[in-house]
Amino acid sequence: MSEHSTIDAGLDRPRSRFAFLLRPWFLVIVTSIVFLMAAALVYRSTRFSGILPIDEIVDLEAEETVRVSDDDNAFTFYQSAVSMLPPVPKEVDLNEAITRATQGDAGWAAVRQEERDYLNSCEAALIEWQRGTELREAVFVADANAEFAENPVLELQRLGILADLKAVRCLDEGKTEEAWHWLRAFLRSSRHVGQHGFTIDRAFGAALHELAAQTIATWAADERVSADDLQQALIEVREIYRLTPANSVTLKKDYIEIMRALSSSSLKDFYGEGFVRRQWRAGHMFLLGDPELCQVLTRHFYANHLSQCDLPRWERTLASTRHELFRPTGLETPPLMNVGTLDDALARSRLARMTCPRSQILFDLTDREQAVQTALELCQTAERFRRKYRAYPDSLDALVPEFLDEIPRDLFGTGPAERMLMIRRDVEIRDKDDQPLPPGLIIYSRGLDGKDSRGLKEDGDDVGLRIPLPPAGVKPE
Repeated sequence: MSEHSTIDAGLDRPRSRFAFLLRPWFLVIVTSIVFLMAAALVYRSTRFSGILPIDEIVDLEAEETVRVSDDDNAFTFYQSAVSMLPPVPKEVDLNEAITRATQGDAGWAAVRQEERDYLNSCEAALIEWQRGTELREAVFVADANAEFAENPVLELQRLGILADLKAVRCLDEGKTEEAWHWLRAFLRSSRHVGQHGFTIDRAFGAALHELAAQTIATWAADERVSADDLQQALIEVREIYRLTPANSVTLKKDYIEIMRALSSSSLKDFYGEGFVRRQWRAGHMFLLGDPELCQVLTRHFYANHLSQCDLPRWERTLASTRHELFRPTGLETPPLMNVGTLDDALARSRLARMTCPRSQILFDLTDREQAVQTALELCQTAERFRRKYRAYPDSLDALVPEFLDEIPRDLFGTGPAERMLMIRRDVEIRDKDDQPLPPGLIIYSRGLDGKDSRGLKEDGDDVGLRIPLPPAGVKPE
């Protein structure tokens, strides 16, 4: 066979369909893709570098589901009461009404006729609301079809202020026992807000607690309230405060909600509209290791805060970190992650920065609430002193040891030697906004700044309550 025939025979042989796999250009493309995928996986793995594995820190099923029958749930009655409330007329400002009635000495006389008429129209709703306040458990379950579900706390605030006004009216009529009945209900309702809720719910509950506490201090100063009434009220005030949930309860609720949001189904909105955008965003999130990385970091973040959140303020060891982490004691089980490493990892994860809140906000507001509670108990104790000695104590020291074993420590103080404070203001003064501050006996804590601003909450950061001083020459019986 000739040479030409051999070459022609080779040219006639069919070519393999996979021959292109050996082409240099294809090999370059494949190699580049493999390299990029490997680089992406390596980069993703570096995102988890130094992050310790961590088991689930909360019993999700136990913490998420609170089973309370309707008859035992305060919110059953609260929702019923809200449905009975008439609309608030434009000319009625309940917040302003209670401020006028409790911040000065005018009391019920400072409440306008329009506000009095509205209070009368809410009588049935208040009775229904009061039934709920007698219960121990309060679990709000949102109902998308119920108007109450839109903002239940604001409605409870309205009912609480109405109860406060009822108490002011009862005092004006000399019905001190009935006045306490409504104030006690308001105080209990403030403990129900956030009992099984989030940080925002706890914040509203703390605000309602402070409003109720100020009116209770005014009630205790009434000359017709006896020493026995004060003693019984003090016992009940302490019992009611025990309904307050621990910080850990609220943190676990926040944690469960965040972890639910980090589930793949809940992240669809984060990926955006459109197939291309969703795929690009999902790929970018995969490259960053999210949401898996964020879930791990969130567990470490909350494990750190849960380790000390229920300790007194002075026992918490806050580290110098961007995310307000606690310095581990080394006794935690399982051991906590190094705060420096965790802080850096949180800063690098955009999703974690979005989901991990400033838990210090919760600690500050519950500490403030505790300071108000301490001031309220001291106000009632000072009134017991006045019932016996016909004058207020010159200082809190005078209450020891007959009425107190010791003056309570100021949890916002800089050390154990700093205690709650009291100052007497016999004349009206003006705050920084030129608003009048009536005379009174102020029992207070130094507040978040740790400085003694002489009881001026408006000018400084002090936290406390005002006892209205009786007119000159009036002595308790």
